[in-house]
Amino acid sequence: NSWLYDEEKGGVFLSEEQLNRTRVEARMAPKFTMTVTILLLGMAVLLALSNTGLGPVGAAAAETITAEQRLVAALKDPKVSQFVLTSDVVLTASLPPSKKDFTLVGRCRDRRQRPRLCVVDGKGKFRGFRSDGFYVGMSDIHFKNMRDTRTPGSDYSDGTGAVAFAFNGKIRATRCVFESNKAFTAGALAVRDSPLLVSDCQFRNNWAVEEAGAIRVFSNGVGTVRRSVFSGNSAGQSGGAARVFEGVLNFINCTFRGNTARKGDGGALDYESGSGGVISRSEFVGNSARNGSGGAVEVEGDSAIDDINFCSCTFRCNSAKTRGSFNVDITSDTQVTFCRNKPQGLRVVEPAKAVVNCTACAKAVYWDNKNSL
Repeated sequence: NSWLYDEEKGGVFLSEEQLNRTRVEARMAPKFTMTVTILLLGMAVLLALSNTGLGPVGAAAAETITAEQRLVAALKDPKVSQFVLTSDVVLTASLPPSKKDFTLVGRCRDRRQRPRLCVVDGKGKFRGFRSDGFYVGMSDIHFKNMRDTRTPGSDYSDGTGAVAFAFNGKIRATRCVFESNKAFTAGALAVRDSPLLVSDCQFRNNWAVEEAGAIRVFSNGVGTVRRSVFSGNSAGQSGGAARVFEGVLNFINCTFRGNTARKGDGGALDYESGSGGVISRSEFVGNSARNGSGGAVEVEGDSAIDDINFCSCTFRCNSAKTRGSFNVDITSDTQVTFCRNKPQGLRVVEPAKAVVNCTACAKAVYWDNKNSL
């Protein structure tokens, strides 16, 4: 071996092999120190992110929070008055009762980033909103398979309504679809002592075990439905699409197609005692009262309070078991007016009256404290 003098080692003699190894170790030392430092910093950052819920641990936890849980949390938070939904919701339980004014807004998009309705799916088991004294708003939502088959008297003053019910509150629905919802009464929406406003909505294949396949307005409820379509809705008894009792329900530019009252009256609409409404520029096609009267509309009032006005409506291919009432049936102590002409298939049972008069049709229709529509 050849020995070399190394000043860095304090003036000792090293072999050439030892000297080369020493020089390699000297060159590697800074890289090793840097690697260890980077690893330590990385571990510190990951630990900090995990503690704040933003790292892998926090991200995994966030992924487990479903759209349903976010919606329920918003309903329960007294500071949240509006919740924007950006993904579909599949319910695993009925929504909690609302204890504040609340609006649900849908802003979902399809795979091509085009706007679409957000879906809230009750899976045929769970019900939607319940409000006692508060406002419930909804827009751009597709409610389907909601269910509330509790019998009247079990809760919330006989309301039912699978998607939403308001008692001394308000309901407003805009650009929504209500499909395949089921309740004991009012397959989709119901109001008692409350206003209801529906605009540009579709009610499809909703079902009530008893009455009001899609909408129920009663006990001083006041509602207006505009530019909406009711198709394939049914009730075990009366009012295949809607039923009104001691309330007011107006329909403006609506279509009623293929709705059915299975055992009662009013294939599409059923106006009972103390009810009123303006039905304007609306179309009734293929509705049926299979075992009753009023294939399209039944008016069965018993006081002077009743005030039903038809304004430029059309009737086609409706049917009823009771002879002569395949379009409209009017009974008891009430008067119904028709603008321009009376339809065929109109049955009037005295002392009820049907008159031609367009005065009521020239008046504005109001909703909620005289706000003109």
